[in-house]
Amino acid sequence: MKVRHLTRYLNCGGGLQRHLQVVKSGGQETFGLLDALPASFRNGISIQRSSSRFRKIWKQEFSALEPVDIAVYHNGWGMDLLSGVDNARLRVCWIHSDFPNLDVFIRHFAPYADAFVSVHPGMQARIAAENPWIPSRRNRSLCCPVVVSPQVLQQRHHPRKKPVIGYIGRLEKRQKRVERLLPFWKYLKEKGIPAELEIMGTGPMEKWLRKKFKDDPDVRFLGNMDRNQVWAALANWRYVFFPSSFEGLPLALVEAVAAGVMPIYPSFHGEAEPLYSVNPQLLYPQGEMSTAAEIVIQLEKEYPQKHRIFLERSKPFLKQHHPQQFAEQNDALLEDFMGLRDRPGRLPSSYLLWAPIWYYNRFYRFLTLGRFW
Repeated sequence: MKVRHLTRYLNCGGGLQRHLQVVKSGGQETFGLLDALPASFRNGISIQRSSSRFRKIWKQEFSALEPVDIAVYHNGWGMDLLSGVDNARLRVCWIHSDFPNLDVFIRHFAPYADAFVSVHPGMQARIAAENPWIPSRRNRSLCCPVVVSPQVLQQRHHPRKKPVIGYIGRLEKRQKRVERLLPFWKYLKEKGIPAELEIMGTGPMEKWLRKKFKDDPDVRFLGNMDRNQVWAALANWRYVFFPSSFEGLPLALVEAVAAGVMPIYPSFHGEAEPLYSVNPQLLYPQGEMSTAAEIVIQLEKEYPQKHRIFLERSKPFLKQHHPQQFAEQNDALLEDFMGLRDRPGRLPSSYLLWAPIWYYNRFYRFLTLGRFW
């Protein structure tokens, strides 16, 4: 079975990037559709050129490569443009985020995809409820792997005596809602919690955040860090905070749990959240910053005892994310897809082919977020 993984950029979001590193280490090909080609080809498919030019150049590239059994399009980008020229028998749309506009996203890509894979069982259930015409065999879920073994990550160093709350991710408003760090942190300060806040990552709101926190000595910006630096930071954190408006099942969350860090996470799927079985008290209503801060306050009252319980109850959660377990489940899933009846690649609409790549990106934003801008 030969598999080719395709994404918009190889230098994509941290979780997706680490996921692609794992599948690539398993011997499967990985391509960034807008940055994997030589410079001359990248110029040929610039965002100003039409999608038909993009399709034509990639048709030439795929024809020079060996055919594959399955082409996996991560988050679907480009599948509707390359279906029929990607030299693949089957196409899988692997969805990493529970997009607000997921129903429209699925209905758009359904004619091109032979199957959908979600990183969260709640997303799989949502797809089934909103699109009951999709056969269950073509609507599956598979959690992403923790890149470093959980057994290694749980060998924590000696955390600081002062509780450290961490944020890890892109500093943006659209999904990550980092502006919510301000009311969350303000509430903790007002309640007299002697904590420190470490913000890891970069993004368009970094300058704004630095300005807002410039007079607070307990707030530190760590910037982008390599994997070893990330593990070192996680070893000192007590909590990792997610203020997001939507997520799939972020690898940063799984890695934090594996490192023994207690996540404060929005309850996007209620009891269907994997963290619910670990500790439902870690979940808060999405957007409720005072409730999220109260969780930290309550955990601090009996932290040693609650942390021991958390470590014990997180073991089943982590087991399914172990790289070996993931590899076995991934191979079994793709092997099952091999039994699907393949369908001819559907041509994209003439309008999509006529439009330049920059407009296709805005159309894709509508498919995921429900807006063009």
